[in-house]
Amino acid sequence: MIISADKNGSADGTVVRIAELVNTDLPIIPITRIDNFIFDPELLKLKKWVLFDFSEYGANDWNRKETHIWGKNTDKFRYAFPGDEWLKFDDFVKKNPPTITFKRELLKKDVTDVLVPIEFPCWADKYPAQGKQPFINRRIELFNFWGWSHESRRTFHGNVWQHAAKTGKYIVDNLNFLEGALKDVDNKHLWVTANIPHYARIDMKYIYPLMYNSILGLSLPGAGIKCFRHAEVPAVSIMVMQEDQLAWSKEWVHGFNSIKVPIGDTMEDIMGINGSPEIPAIEAALQRTDLWKIYLEGVNTCDWYRPENYIPNYIEKIINKA
Repeated sequence: MIISADKNGSADGTVVRIAELVNTDLPIIPITRIDNFIFDPELLKLKKWVLFDFSEYGANDWNRKETHIWGKNTDKFRYAFPGDEWLKFDDFVKKNPPTITFKRELLKKDVTDVLVPIEFPCWADKYPAQGKQPFINRRIELFNFWGWSHESRRTFHGNVWQHAAKTGKYIVDNLNFLEGALKDVDNKHLWVTANIPHYARIDMKYIYPLMYNSILGLSLPGAGIKCFRHAEVPAVSIMVMQEDQLAWSKEWVHGFNSIKVPIGDTMEDIMGINGSPEIPAIEAALQRTDLWKIYLEGVNTCDWYRPENYIPNYIEKIINKA
């Protein structure tokens, strides 16, 4: 059973979609930031229940020092949950805590037996893992497609052009130009970084075949640190991602199944204002001799996140033990 905490029944469709796949007798309450939220007092009748907390804390707001935990420290995150109605939900959780909380934006240091990480499952199309030589011979070195939900995405895009001026990288910033670029026999070291606004989104079924031509794929934070791209890129390419100090259901490990980029701990570092450390990390990664092995391990990890594996072998197991 899935129960909205909002009296009007509002709930994030993607989180509901995940919860619908979970086989449990316990009611699941999905939580995300909702406009005009009104606490449903019917929740007060619940005894045992499960919280799916997929809340985002703002693209450029959260300093990542402390995890927001309902019923404990919501007063420090009032910018994300304003108004008295959210305080009613917070009080409900405090007095009647969930049997288990699955939390998306959860720092490693705050994990407990009843507070565990959760991510978006991999809904990506399944592509056959390539052999070593075809993978190494892919025409694109880096593929990055992004919308403006985090400043690090904009700063990366701008810094790529500066990097190209210094190194001669061939940059494609419009997917309509990619076919021509791939036919251009003079191009070498091709990088794709394409801004696709929310009002012009492209179905992923068109994106995956393009990424399948790229050795590396970039996944930067969005409105939340964990985003859909973390379950899309590694299905077809090696994922480049920032170090984030978050707990993950299955870890992304630098040099094993991903390329991870250390960043600083100030808001300027988080927003990319102090530079884009992903660029030198990408250049260093392209010199590695073990890229094919990293790619295969990334595909395996992505497959572990597919709903048919992730839901029964991770989420349901934890609920059943609680």
